[in-house]
Amino acid sequence: MITSVSVQLLRRLPKRTALSVAEIGSYRGVNAMFLLARRPRLRLTMVDPWAATPHYSEKGGAIGREMADDADGIYREAMLRTEFAGGRRTVLRMTSLEAARWVPDGEFDMVFLDGDHTYKAVHKDLPAWLPKVKPGGLLCGHDFRNDPPTFGVRSAVLRFAALNGLEVKRAKRTSCWFIKV
Repeated sequence: MITSVSVQLLRRLPKRTALSVAEIGSYRGVNAMFLLARRPRLRLTMVDPWAATPHYSEKGGAIGREMADDADGIYREAMLRTEFAGGRRTVLRMTSLEAARWVPDGEFDMVFLDGDHTYKAVHKDLPAWLPKVKPGGLLCGHDFRNDPPTFGVRSAVLRFAALNGLEVKRAKRTSCWFIKV
């Protein structure tokens, strides 16, 4: 169940050090499971409301329909997938912005944004999570491509980077993006 996203993230994480990573938008826990299994010294904070939201219900496509139909079941699936690393995971069942207010600045080596993909949401997530990354760490995410009608990731990331003098790098053969802090 290896995903290209998981591989791209692992390539950018040091192998033999203790790490702290936040995953914003954990959905079914597949990426979380992979990261926790491959990096035994990694501590992962999983952030997801696991709830039907207007974005999911109206614009979320298949994921939105699934979340609207069975958010609690999807949450349980994510918990079961990552149960083997229960002592190394923190689960915040709340929105991205709620969690960002709860987490101290400089907490993470990497923050991976893969939650609400609308321009408005990503535009708010970027400044909320950037301070949570340690110097030298990575703020990164998924679905950086030409924005389809319901996505705004690329536009929001590029605008944020330009306004803040940050360089955005793309991973080859995936839609992952990375900003070194």
